[in-house]
Amino acid sequence: MPGPPAVVAPQAQVVGRPRPSWPGETNDCVELATAGGEIRIRESDIPADILTTTPGGLGTFIRAVKAGALDHLGR
Repeated sequence: MPGPPAVVAPQAQVVGRPRPSWPGETNDCVELATAGGEIRIRESDIPADILTTTPGGLGTFIRAVKAGALDHLGR
C-alpha cells in the first residue's frame, strides 16, 4: 500500500519518491520536488530539513556520485 504523497513545500510538484525495494527496508526515502525552478530535496524521516538546489547543480552532483568522485567522503 503506497504511503501518503510527498509534500516538500507549498506550490511544489513532486517529481520522485523512491519506494523501498527489498524486505525489511523502512519507508524512509529521499523525496524530490520542483518549485519555482528549484529542486528541493528532503529525507522523509526528517521533513523539516530541505536542501534546495538548481537542476544543473543536482545533475552535477548525480554525475559525480556515479563517477565515484565522492567515494572518499564515506571512508
